[in-house]
Amino acid sequence: MTTFQEVETARIKYARIKRQFIDEGNHYHDYAPALPQELLENCKVLKDRYALLEHLPKGAICAELGTDKGEFARKILDICAPEKLYIFELDISRIDMPNIEAEVSEKRCEVVAGDSAANMGEFPTAFFDWIYIDANHYYDGVKKDIEISATKLKKGGMLVLNDYTSWSPVGMTHCGVARAVNEFCIENDYELLFYAFHPMMYNDVLIRKRP
Repeated sequence: MTTFQEVETARIKYARIKRQFIDEGNHYHDYAPALPQELLENCKVLKDRYALLEHLPKGAICAELGTDKGEFARKILDICAPEKLYIFELDISRIDMPNIEAEVSEKRCEVVAGDSAANMGEFPTAFFDWIYIDANHYYDGVKKDIEISATKLKKGGMLVLNDYTSWSPVGMTHCGVARAVNEFCIENDYELLFYAFHPMMYNDVLIRKRP
């Protein structure tokens, strides 16, 4: 059985190697640029992402990019009661179908298999009321998802980004969501309207083009 001390020893070794790598002039983390204050003026803080769902419009046409087992998709269906939810998932074998099968049979929910950015590109412009992005978390992947999804939003449409951070403490892996979101907001005049907490700081943000 692996002990806590063994994990800590490995973590300390990793931290030392990473520090040496950075001290030698190498880039490691995806640092997010600071957002201008004017893009934060209307931002409200919420306790979690389920509370955030309460603020999304009911009866919407929406999408979830990356669903894993479909547990959060179930929450979207229950809380938001969308007219139609499109679920984009690279590996649909991961979905626990009882979470969504009733709505799939009613054609209120549709699963789109494959690369999220490529498949999103096939949808018309001004199609979605809002889109929840929780797919590829590396910088290049999430940047692509954000950019293509933004072109598919109706006027006033919103993007919600899961895992708004620069590092995953559980997976000990890179996370480029914060950098990609902040860069996009700065370059396209999108504001943060909601910031929803998570116990491990895998927080969510909701962004929208400023009127």
